[in-house]
Amino acid sequence: MSAVAALLKGVNVGGAHLVRMADLRARLEADGFAAVRTLLQSGNVVLEPGDRSPAAVAEAVARAVEALAGFRPEVIVRDGAELAATLARVPWPDAPGNRVLVTFLAGDPDPEGVRTLEDWSGPEQVRVIGRELHVRYDEGMARSEFAKRPVERLLRTAGTARNLNTLRKLVEITAA
Repeated sequence: MSAVAALLKGVNVGGAHLVRMADLRARLEADGFAAVRTLLQSGNVVLEPGDRSPAAVAEAVARAVEALAGFRPEVIVRDGAELAATLARVPWPDAPGNRVLVTFLAGDPDPEGVRTLEDWSGPEQVRVIGRELHVRYDEGMARSEFAKRPVERLLRTAGTARNLNTLRKLVEITAA
């Protein structure tokens, strides 16, 4: 199997749930993963899974974080082809990369929740495509009312978000 990205939720955000990426890389290599790389400090791990399924990769990464840092994050796994397809489906590919956020969902979103989110009437643009929520924040996220919405509760599945710049880099790394 080709490289996959393990996207960790809530790691190294706002000074909470701190995980040293160098330690995580070493732990995952010791657990038998090959070509382990990390991107940024926000919980992006790219690795060669061998014959492990996406669920087994997510479990192994969550266990590694728990052993290192004492908490167990949600881990969402996408392979390189899935990441590239997500990038190709971004509704606003020419938007500044820090103004588009893609939330990778652990499961299929609830249709009623999708309708609720896509009916949003604020300045943000919102689209749910497959297992990803795409939001364009032209006015930024800092004061956004949409950013305060209980997205996971509405969609009835966990998720973790990455901006378009990070998604592009993950596509590049998984393709290498």
